[in-house]
Amino acid sequence: MNTASHSDEPTLISRRVRALPGSVVRGIFDRASALEREGKSIIHLEIGRPWHDTPAFIKEAAKAALDKGFVHYSPTHGIGDLRSEIANKLRRENGIEADPESEILVTCGNKQATFLALNALVNPGDEVIITDPHYGPHLKEALYVGASPKLLPLSRENGWRLDGDLLKSLVGPKTRVIVINTPHNPTGRVFTEAELRQVAEIAYENDLVVITDETYEYFAYDGRDHISIASFDGMKERTVSTFAFTKSYAMDGWRLGYMVAPKAVIAAVAKLVQLDTAGPNTFAQYGAIEAVRSGRDGARSMVLEDLRARDMALERLSELALPCAGIEGTIYAFPEVGHLGMDGEQFAQRLLEERGVALTPGSAFGKQGNSHVRIAFGAVSPQNLGVALDRLAQFVSEIRSGG
Repeated sequence: MNTASHSDEPTLISRRVRALPGSVVRGIFDRASALEREGKSIIHLEIGRPWHDTPAFIKEAAKAALDKGFVHYSPTHGIGDLRSEIANKLRRENGIEADPESEILVTCGNKQATFLALNALVNPGDEVIITDPHYGPHLKEALYVGASPKLLPLSRENGWRLDGDLLKSLVGPKTRVIVINTPHNPTGRVFTEAELRQVAEIAYENDLVVITDETYEYFAYDGRDHISIASFDGMKERTVSTFAFTKSYAMDGWRLGYMVAPKAVIAAVAKLVQLDTAGPNTFAQYGAIEAVRSGRDGARSMVLEDLRARDMALERLSELALPCAGIEGTIYAFPEVGHLGMDGEQFAQRLLEERGVALTPGSAFGKQGNSHVRIAFGAVSPQNLGVALDRLAQFVSEIRSGG
């Protein structure tokens, strides 16, 4: 009998996991953290992690829930009071009527929501249309469930707009799902009603399901409106809308989000939750109740601070002649750096090693992002953002002078 260890043999790991690429963002974060341990000053603009603290009224509600003994299992769908408050918010802010008992499910963050939705909806070999650039986990989730992703290219030259004709050309007999992320990470676009209506029309005509990631719904700037595609006539029945508390209320570590979907989809996802987490954190949901009740008002001060950070980033990028389509929403800038003679990965690596600023290479978000980098301007205080942009300016100046 061979008793040698096979722990390093790749055959021990499933093919579907071996096929998944690692996280570029986490790779940058790990390298930046290693440099910090060596004593180097690092400013983290690579991870979309709010620098704000969770508002006190939300934390107090969670503390009170702990003191009251709400420390046991949550219902699979999430606690009823939270789902009722979410239903009120959806009606008030998103134009979506949803039954809190059968059409809303609370998740462990938005990632779990989109991942479980794809698991519930997609068979191996089905096609899933995703924009390029895209939020990286969406593509990996599609690959994991055995889907064949089809990428819908967006371009900076066209303002990262959705092209309905191009989308229509990608639809085939195996197409099952369209994934939309608006406001869009990483480009900062807020897709317009006209763009979303094109998506809705194509989905309706071809009997497709739309999965939306609306994590940044409150981060639409300069008078723009975030629009939920499920609010359109005929779309609630074919849309899985996913949301998160992560950015709006600086609750990334709380790991809470929710999905709104047709009853059959929620029932299917609930089966997966029972195999997965069994349900979200119970006492954290009591904090989330207060967040939902506060609505946009509870997030307003943080959004305004991120808007000021957006303005600072845009001004400095313009001064540096780094092309960046107007940032309409989110907490990210996505400037082009290819004209400096390097791709986004080379730029990000050198900036981190030489100047101590961590950015994410645009390749983490698809081929269309290869010559770009993502700057999470909402991830640090205004003071640290100013320092990071000063370091970026020094780095770009050095490159242009032949350094």
